[in-house]
Formats: sequence, C-alpha cells, structure tokens
Amino acid sequence: MTISLFDLGVTLAFLGLIVIIIALIYEIFKNLKDQPQERKGQTNVGGVILIGPFPIVFGNNKDAIKISLILLAVTIILILAMAVLSRL
Repeated sequence: MTISLFDLGVTLAFLGLIVIIIALIYEIFKNLKDQPQERKGQTNVGGVILIGPFPIVFGNNKDAIKISLILLAVTIILILAMAVLSRL
C-alpha cells in the first residue's frame, strides 16, 4: 500500500486544522474560567513570516524571538527534507 504525497499533505493539513480548533476551544474555556480574576501577567508574542527565501522574525522580547528562531530553523529543515524526499 503506497500513500501519495497529495494524500499525505491533505492528511497533515487536516490534522493541523484539528489541532488549531482544539487549542482554540481550550483557550476559550480557560479564559472563561479565569475571567472573574484580574490578570497581572505579561504576554509574550513572537512569530515568523516567510516571504520566499526571506524570513522576517518578530517578537516583543528576547525569549519570544529565540523560540521563533528555533521554530524557523525546524521549519526550514522540514521544508528541505520534504524537497529532498520528493525527488526520491
């Protein structure tokens, strides 16, 4: 039994969508539970935008930028691995 790359891609996209929906529902219920209490914490934000081969990394503190850079490196490794494996 062989699985085509198209089937694998659709499956991974579907699993990613399910993970996003579960995380969203989890955050909604967590925020509803904590709503009466006043929050005094700090929110860390970071992200990466890939425009072609040029990454744009942003964040509001050094820890968020470090995590974004690590995830960027993992993403680039996965993209290169998929490109190499697709040629086999």
